[in-house]
Amino acid sequence: MSRALLLLLLLIAGAAQGADVADEAEFHFRRGLAFQRQGRFEDALQEFYASNRLVPNRNVQLNIASTLGRLQLYDEAFRAYSELARQPLPQDERKDVDQALAYLRPRLALVRVESTPPGASIFVGRRDLGALGSTPKTLALKPGRHRILLDLDGYRSAELEVEVVRGREVLATGELALIVGGLDIRGVPPQAEIRLEETGEVLRTGPGEVKNLRPGRMLLRVVAPGFLPDLEDIEVVADQTRPVELRLVPEPPAPRLTGSLVVRANVDGAVVLVDDREVGFTPAVIEGVDAGRRVVEVRQEGLEPFRTEVELKDRQLLPVEAKLKPLRLEVAGATQRQIRLEDAPASTTIITAEELRLFGYRTVAEALRSVRSLQVWTDRLYDSAGMRGFGVPENANARILVLLNGHPLNDIARGYGPLGMDLGIDMAQVERIEVVRGEGMVFGTTAFLGLVNVVTRRPEDGVHVRFSLSANTLPGADFQSMASTKSGERELVVLAGAGRSIGDPLPLPSTETLLSDLETSQRVFAFGRYKNFALTSGLIHRTKQVPTGFLWAGASAVQATDLRGFAALQYSRTYPGGSFLLSRVALDVSDYSLRTPSTAAPESQGSETGQGVSLSGEVRFEWARSNTSRIILGTALQQSLSLDGTLQAGNGPKVDLYPGQRTEFTLYGSYEWAPKPWFLLHFGSRINPVRESLRARGAFDQVFKLAPVLAIVSKPYEGGSLKFTSGVTGRGPSERELRYDFRPFDRIRPTELNSESHFSLALEHTHTVSDETSIIVGAFLNSYGDIVRTMPGSTPPYRYSASGPFGLGGTEFELRYAPGTGQLVSLSGYLQTRLDEPGQVIREEGNEETTEQQLVNSAEHAISARFGLPILKQGLVAGAELVFTGARYDFSGRRIPQSLYMNLVMSGQFQPWQLRYYGGVYNLLDERALTPISPDYQRPSVPQYGREVRLGLSRSF
Repeated sequence: MSRALLLLLLLIAGAAQGADVADEAEFHFRRGLAFQRQGRFEDALQEFYASNRLVPNRNVQLNIASTLGRLQLYDEAFRAYSELARQPLPQDERKDVDQALAYLRPRLALVRVESTPPGASIFVGRRDLGALGSTPKTLALKPGRHRILLDLDGYRSAELEVEVVRGREVLATGELALIVGGLDIRGVPPQAEIRLEETGEVLRTGPGEVKNLRPGRMLLRVVAPGFLPDLEDIEVVADQTRPVELRLVPEPPAPRLTGSLVVRANVDGAVVLVDDREVGFTPAVIEGVDAGRRVVEVRQEGLEPFRTEVELKDRQLLPVEAKLKPLRLEVAGATQRQIRLEDAPASTTIITAEELRLFGYRTVAEALRSVRSLQVWTDRLYDSAGMRGFGVPENANARILVLLNGHPLNDIARGYGPLGMDLGIDMAQVERIEVVRGEGMVFGTTAFLGLVNVVTRRPEDGVHVRFSLSANTLPGADFQSMASTKSGERELVVLAGAGRSIGDPLPLPSTETLLSDLETSQRVFAFGRYKNFALTSGLIHRTKQVPTGFLWAGASAVQATDLRGFAALQYSRTYPGGSFLLSRVALDVSDYSLRTPSTAAPESQGSETGQGVSLSGEVRFEWARSNTSRIILGTALQQSLSLDGTLQAGNGPKVDLYPGQRTEFTLYGSYEWAPKPWFLLHFGSRINPVRESLRARGAFDQVFKLAPVLAIVSKPYEGGSLKFTSGVTGRGPSERELRYDFRPFDRIRPTELNSESHFSLALEHTHTVSDETSIIVGAFLNSYGDIVRTMPGSTPPYRYSASGPFGLGGTEFELRYAPGTGQLVSLSGYLQTRLDEPGQVIREEGNEETTEQQLVNSAEHAISARFGLPILKQGLVAGAELVFTGARYDFSGRRIPQSLYMNLVMSGQFQPWQLRYYGGVYNLLDERALTPISPDYQRPSVPQYGREVRLGLSRSF
C-alpha cells in the first residue's frame, strides 16, 4: 500500500514539474513580447532564448529571428530564418520567412556548405563554439576569409577555406573520406558464407579478405553446409586488415533411417544388388539399407535377371521374392542381327556359357560333340564337324563356316574352318556358341552344311583380370589370362594363352614306327567396342606333330604349323522403326606348312606350304518397311592380296601350288513378311561366284550360282513353334582342290571339277512345356551333288573328283530341361538313311560277305545325353555327358563299329574369392573307337584319344 502511494506521489510530482516548465516557458515568452513592445530588444531576445530552451516552439523561434533582425544582427538572423525554413510551416508563416530571407541576402556574405556524404556538422573557425548546423546549409558569415570544418561520424574531418563577400553567396563543398578497416577470414571451408548479423548481408563466401568495413565491433554469422552455424563478435580496426581465425564445428550426422531386406529366390547363390551395388547372395538378409525407394536386382548367369523397386521404411524388415526364369536365348548367326531363338529362320541350337563351364570343354569342337544332328571327329591334325548325317572327312572342315563374333575364319586358300586348338579361344570368355543348320544365304558358300558362330562375353564395368590354369593326363597343360575394362560406351577385352600337350602316339601301319602327337599353341585376342563400332582380332600360332602318317611322307613324321591372324572392324546400327545397318572390313592372314624332318630319308622328305592375305568387306541393310515386312540387301567382297603355296619333294625343285589372286564378289537379298505375330515368311537368294576346272588342263571358268532359300516360321499355339526351311547352296572348289598337282605327293590336279551343290528340306517343331522344358522334333531331306572327294578304291597319286549325287533323309529329336544353376537334362539324337541307290560293292577284308558301299563317315544314328546336378549349390555341380555314334564306313569301305564316349565332370565356384574350378574324367570307358579320315593318310581311320583326367582352376580380380 505504501509503495503504491509513493508511486502515485511521484507521478503527481512529475506532472506538476512538467506543468511548471510549460508555465515558465510561457512566462518568459510573454515577458519577451512585453520587452519587444517597449523596444528593449536585447532583453526580449534573452527572454525568447530562455523560453525556447525550456520548450522549443516555432512561434518563439520566429520571434528570435525577428528580434535578431531588429538588432541588426543579420548573420544570426539569417541562420535563425534558415533553420525555420527547414521546418514545415503554414503558408502565411513560410511567406514571411521567405520574405525575411530575401531581405537579408543582399545584406549578408553567404556561403553554401555541402558535403559528400551529406549530414556533416558545420563548424566555423573553432569546434568549441559549437556547430552551426549540418550539411547542406547556407550560412551568413562576416565578409572575409573563413575556415569551415566538417565532421561526420565514421568519416575523416574535412577543412575548407572560403572567402565570402557581402551581397554574394559562394559554394563550399567537402569530400569526407570513409574510415574503414578489413578482415582476413581464415579457417572456414570454401562453401562457407560470412554474413553480417545485423542486416543479413553476405560479405563473402569462403576464406579471404573482406574490405571497406566500418571500424568497431560487429557480429558475423558463418554458415556452411555440413557444419554448425557460428556467431562471432569481431572488432574492425580502422586502417587495418585484421586476420580472423574462424573454426566451424562439423554438423553431427543425421540419424540414418535404415531397414533390412530379406531376399529369397528360386535359385540359391544368385547375386543380389541394391541400387546397382553387390550386397550378397541369395538367400540373404541385407541390413542397414537406407530407407526410401530402392532398386533390388537378382542376377544369375544363364537366367533372366529379376529387377524390382521397393519402398523401404525406417526399421522395416521387407521381404523380396525373386523368380529367376531361364534366359530367353537370342541368336545372331542366322541373320547377323540379334533375334530371339524361336524367331530365327533356321534350325538353330545355342550352347550357353553355363554349359561350357559345366562340362569343362577345352575347344569348340568338344562343345559341339553333343549338339543335335552334329558329329565331330579328328584326324589328329584338325578337328572337323558334319551335320545331319553328312561328314565326308576331307578338306578339314571346309564345308562348315566358322565365325568369331560374326567374322568368318575359314581361310581363303583351303577353306579350313578352325574348331580345335587352331582356334584356341578361351572358353571361359565365350558367351555362347550358335549352331545353324542348313543354308548359308547371309554368309556365303563356305556355309555349305551350316555355320558355327562363337560369341564372346562383353566385359563388366571397371577393370578386371582373370588367370586360368588347366592340366590333363595326356599329359598337357594350358594357361589363359584375361584383362578387361569398361567405362561408359568404351570396352576392351584382351586374352592371351599358351598350351602344350602330348597325345597318344600312333604306329605307322607298315613299319610300326611310333609317330609323336605333340601339340603346342600360343594365342592372343583383342575385342573392343565403342558405341556402334566393334573390333574382333586375334593371332594364333600352332605346331602339331601329325601321328597319322601322310602317304607322301613314308615312314617320316610330319610337323604341321599354322599361323592365323585377323582383325575385323564392324559398325552396326538399329534405327528407329527397326531398320538395321551392318558394315564391316577385315584383314585376314593365314600361313600353314607341312614338313618332314631334315633327317628323314631323301625319298620321304617333302613339304607343303601355303600363305594367304585377304581383305574383305561387307555392307548389309535391312529396311523395315512396316511392322510386318522387311527387305534385306547386302553385298560382300573378298580380295586376296597375296596367295601363294609351294610343294617340294626331297631336294627337288619347289613347285608353285596356287599362285595368283582370288576375288569373290557376292550379292544377296531377301524379304521377310510377318502379317501376324505367329507367322513369318522369309525368302531370298544369294549370288555366289565360283571357279570350276574344265577338261582343258590349266583352264578355269568363273560361274555364278544362285543359292535360294525359303523359311516359314509359325506359332500355331502358345508355346509351339513350327519351322519349315528349304534351300539350295553350293561350294566352289578351293584353290587347293583346283591346283594341287605334284606326283611325288598323293594328289594330281583334277581334269574337271565342278562346284558342289546341296538341296535341303527340313521341318522342325518346338513344343515349350515350360520356361525350363522344351521338346524338339524334326525331319530333314538332303541331296548332295558333285561332292569333291577322293573316290574309294583308287591308288596314289589320287585326284580330286566330283561324286554323287547322294540323298540323305532322317529325323531328329531333342528334350531339354534347363532351369539354370547347374541343373540340366538334355537328350538328343538323329536317325538317317541313304535314299539313293548305293553304287559300288566291296568285299570286306577277312569277310566272305559283301557290303554295299556307303557314304563315308555317315553314321545312321547317333544319340547324346547330358546331365547336370548341383551337389553343393553352385559350389559343386556334377555333370555327365554320353555320346553314342552308330556304325560308319571309311574310304576303303570297311565298316567301323559304333562308339560310346562318356565324360564325368565336377565343377563349381566360390563366389567370395571369384574362384572357379573343375575336374573330370573324359572318355571314362577308355573307348578308342576309330574315326574315318581322308585318303591323304596311310591309314583309313584313326583311334580317338583314350581316358583322360583334367583339372582346371581360374581366379578373377
